[in-house]
Amino acid sequence: MAVVCMVNSTAFPSTARSDLSSHPNEAAANAQPQQCQRTAQDMASQGYNGTLLWSPQMQSILFSATFYGSLATITVSGAIADKFGPKAILGGAASVYIIVTLATPFLSQHSYLAYFLSRLVMGLAEGFVFPCLGSMAGRWFPPNERSTMAAIYTSGNQLAASLSSVISAGLCASPLGWPAIFYLFGALGIMWLIGWCVVATNVPDENAFISVRETLYLREAIQRKRLTTRQASDVSVKKATSSSKRFFCLRSSAVNDQRWKEQMEDEQEKEGKRKKTNDHNQIGEKKDHGTMERREHE
Repeated sequence: MAVVCMVNSTAFPSTARSDLSSHPNEAAANAQPQQCQRTAQDMASQGYNGTLLWSPQMQSILFSATFYGSLATITVSGAIADKFGPKAILGGAASVYIIVTLATPFLSQHSYLAYFLSRLVMGLAEGFVFPCLGSMAGRWFPPNERSTMAAIYTSGNQLAASLSSVISAGLCASPLGWPAIFYLFGALGIMWLIGWCVVATNVPDENAFISVRETLYLREAIQRKRLTTRQASDVSVKKATSSSKRFFCLRSSAVNDQRWKEQMEDEQEKEGKRKKTNDHNQIGEKKDHGTMERREHE
């Protein structure tokens, strides 16, 4: 909404649409007299009195800068929040938001590149917001209340976006001008950051603003969920391990059976050869004995 007041809209007039009719004569006959376009004075009287010479392409690049930055950090921000605590990480991201917001009137009027870089840095900080909220929800909310927490956050985000558009439009048309939009929301951000640093903690045990009963309830509910999850993972690991052991036992028994069969076949083959050799020896001895008996008779 603030860009509408910041940019000089009359410096980049929109081109008229080309006639798509395939019959020029018919189009000319049906053409209606065009209405007079709004002048710069008319647009200025309605609040379109910006001074920044940003083309529509330049504005699109600025809008996409925050998404470029968030894509670079959102993949690792969850692990960082779990390691160092979501309170400090989310507070740092909010601080970046506040600084960039308060510096926007100065940066935008002096350097387009500097303002683009500031929006990129804002996107880097934005990539930490959702993962930090997820980490905070896992530390503070029982499993049966996390869906409610997500619903409250998302609905609050939509309501804030709607209200901020109305407030920005009012400030844009006021004598304060569009810089008041960024100063107002920067001041609101500072107030939120102070409350966050004072009230918020990484875990319920560190918070001094809740009762002991609530702390014990949250600790028990969250630890029970973690224990159930750990037991389920242990059972799955045991099942996988037992399945692997069973597979290796069956495979080793099959290999042993194969080796035993090969050994038995070798023994049978050797026994057969031994029997043949003995038979040949017995036949030879019988022949020699018969020859000797015949010689004695002669």
